[in-house]
Amino acid sequence: MTVRVGDFRFVLLGELRRLLAEARQAEERAATPDFVSREKAELIVRRSISESVAELASYGARIGAAFPALASTVEAANALAQRIRATSDAAALVAISADISALFGSPSHPAEARPVSLQVSEQGIRVSIGAQQPAERNGPTTPFAAAVEAGRDVQFYLAAISEVIASARDAGRAPSGVEQTARAAAYQALEVGHTMPSAFRPIATSGFRKWQTSLSLADPGEGHNLVTCLDAQLLTGTVVHVEHIDRGRQTDREIVEAYRLPAPLSAARVRLQAGIAAPCTAYIGRPAFENGAAPDSATYLPLARYYDEDLLKAAHITASACSVMFGNGIADCKIAIERMSVLQAVRFMAAVAGNVSRDSSRQFLSAAFNINQPLYDDRDSAAPHWTGSRIGVAHTGIDIATMGGFDKVTWDGASNLPKSEPIIAAFTAAEWLGLIHSAHERGLETYVSAGMDRTHMAACVECAVDGVGIGTSLHYLQRTADGKIVMGELKPDAVLDVLATRDAAAVGVKGSGAGALAMLDRLAFEKLLPPRCETLRQQLYASLASADEASIEACLARLARNPFWQAMEQHKAESFNKHPAIAQAERRLISIELAAWAAPAEMSKAAAAESSQRLREAVGRGDITDILEELR
Repeated sequence: MTVRVGDFRFVLLGELRRLLAEARQAEERAATPDFVSREKAELIVRRSISESVAELASYGARIGAAFPALASTVEAANALAQRIRATSDAAALVAISADISALFGSPSHPAEARPVSLQVSEQGIRVSIGAQQPAERNGPTTPFAAAVEAGRDVQFYLAAISEVIASARDAGRAPSGVEQTARAAAYQALEVGHTMPSAFRPIATSGFRKWQTSLSLADPGEGHNLVTCLDAQLLTGTVVHVEHIDRGRQTDREIVEAYRLPAPLSAARVRLQAGIAAPCTAYIGRPAFENGAAPDSATYLPLARYYDEDLLKAAHITASACSVMFGNGIADCKIAIERMSVLQAVRFMAAVAGNVSRDSSRQFLSAAFNINQPLYDDRDSAAPHWTGSRIGVAHTGIDIATMGGFDKVTWDGASNLPKSEPIIAAFTAAEWLGLIHSAHERGLETYVSAGMDRTHMAACVECAVDGVGIGTSLHYLQRTADGKIVMGELKPDAVLDVLATRDAAAVGVKGSGAGALAMLDRLAFEKLLPPRCETLRQQLYASLASADEASIEACLARLARNPFWQAMEQHKAESFNKHPAIAQAERRLISIELAAWAAPAEMSKAAAAESSQRLREAVGRGDITDILEELR
């Protein structure tokens, strides 16, 4: 990929700032191992070269004042920034790149690693990665052909740098200096409008993943780039979630959401670094009604003031934000369903689903419900009412997600308190199991978040929830003199501790039973369960709800002897990395072979046979659209 000289100057200035941030963190970690502060996510703005140099100097001054040992490094960085501002010579900029790596002691490039190089070309600086990078050509003559060729070149590059980062991560080493510069060039390509290649890791299908319950790590972006995405252990059985988590001094969630939409560019950068190692998700937030919300006269809870007038714009804004995220391989976009009645929410969600650009078989729309926020249920026009109980809100959320055509229901317990109460404590274990079971029967993914730590992970596993958001407790924490808790950077040991707890719970009696129930629920949703397995599904649910471990073990033993279940377990072991639509089609074909699939009543035997043949053929050619049509 060729980077123009003007753009490469910004690439180098960005690297100087990032490396200063890493140097500050290293110095802080050495001085106070129990706490590493994090950079507060701020609005990304486009600066001129001079403004960028000035901002770097200001940032460096703050670092030098806090850590005098870094004063000489800051001074040298400022000198390099002045050289960048003063030159537009490609060869000089390549030399400055090497000087930046030397200043910060960036690792040299390993001889066994994929070659990465910076070369001067007529158009600017050619950043090349190994043999897969296509050679520079004179190029086609028509504008459209030239644009296609340039886009192809950048796509090759973005894929290659993502693989380079993955290779370094898997080898347990930090990226070399030239790899870091090449990554910064990829960031610049994303900034000017290129998108990540469409290869990404989806969340996959409940019941048929390697990990039924995934830990979701939340950060606005830079923390993931500095910590999560550089450690292979942190990307194993986790979901990389990008959201703006800072509210500042304003804690009233009616004024400022507890979580907010992150910068799309930050999400794209995280996707670049995560590659295909783990799914990446993003928080979008509640719909933006331009005329605001007004409190209901009876409850004082806000509802959209002019819903019908605002619906088009609110739905289009939300769909556009989701489309940008999905375009860079984000696997799930979470939308807060607030300030609407039940039927208004359904209309809004249908409009979002109809307008968003995504691969609907691999990219989810999530409906997020705060269990502390009552819902105005107007499905019965003769008796509309407020649903205020937490469990009532949670169950209504399942209905809304299904009616609105979303793929996932999430429950959150954020409040105006400095630290939210653990959401898993809001209901009994049997109530959580019933909620998750009900959602899974309808084909929905599930997710919970707010106030949890390692001690709550086993309970999440034992109700088979699909995703668990844990925030504050996974970061370095520091108590200030006035008693406030300051959240620092993500703490790898804390993450690994939660994952170990998750893995231990998953192989316990209740964890194993919950995982089996999730699998049975998915098969029931796909209408594949034979009668005997359906009976076992109901018995297993009852055993889990009563926490009768002997009964759970007996159900699992009976399942283990069932030929249909044996076939599905083997399928799960072989298919969890396949395209979800292909894996679902294979499950139906297995059911047909075992005479377990019951064709719809209106379908004749001949029609069922023809449908099965078409499904086999579609699977053989990998035709996702035809597969989905046959599975309807």
